[in-house]
Amino acid sequence: SVFVSKPMVHNFPCPMDVKDFPFDVQTCMFTVGSWSYHGFIVDILPRLVDNAPSAVSLATYNEHTEFTLRKVVTDHYSFFYGCCPEPYPLITYKLKLKRAPLPYFNGLLLPLILSTFAGFFAFLINPNAGERIGLGITIVLLEGVLYSIAMDLLPKSMDWTIFSVLYMWSTVVSFMTLIVSVLAVSLTTTTASVNPT
Repeated sequence: SVFVSKPMVHNFPCPMDVKDFPFDVQTCMFTVGSWSYHGFIVDILPRLVDNAPSAVSLATYNEHTEFTLRKVVTDHYSFFYGCCPEPYPLITYKLKLKRAPLPYFNGLLLPLILSTFAGFFAFLINPNAGERIGLGITIVLLEGVLYSIAMDLLPKSMDWTIFSVLYMWSTVVSFMTLIVSVLAVSLTTTTASVNPT
C-alpha cells in the first residue's frame, strides 16, 4: 500500500450548461487512471477522508469569488479494453459548482427590469407635454447600452439564457411602448381640417 501525494496544477475542460445563467449549477468531471499499468499491477483507490472514501480533502480549499464548490463526488471503477483481459482502474471526480448570482443580478438583471418598468411611465405623461416619445427612446437606448455592457460579462453560448430571454422581452415591450406613445402623441396633436368658406 503506497500513498502518493504531490502538488500539481491541472487544467481540464468543463462543458457548461448556461441555460439558467446566472442561477446555474455546473457539474465538471474528470478521470484519473493509469495508462501504463493494468489493475493487476497497480490499483488506485480513493483515500479515506473523515472515514468516507474521497479522493479530495476540502480542508485547505480556498473559495472562488464567482463559484462555490458544493460537493466533490468520487467514483472508483475498472475499465476493460477490448484488447486485454486485465482491468484498468479509474477514479472519476465530479465537482458541483454553483455560480454566485448577486453581481449579475444587481449589475445586469435589476437595471434591465427597472428600465423596462420605467418605460410604462410614458403612459402617465400627457401626450401634449412632448416628453412621452423622448422617454420611450431613452428607454430603448438604455437597454441597448445595458446589453452591450453585458456582452462582455455573459458566457458565449448557443443556448437561450435567462438574461437573453429577459432582454428579448424587455426590448419588445419597450418598442411597443414607444410605438403606442408615438401613436398617442400623433393622434392628440392632429387637428381637424377646416374647409375655407
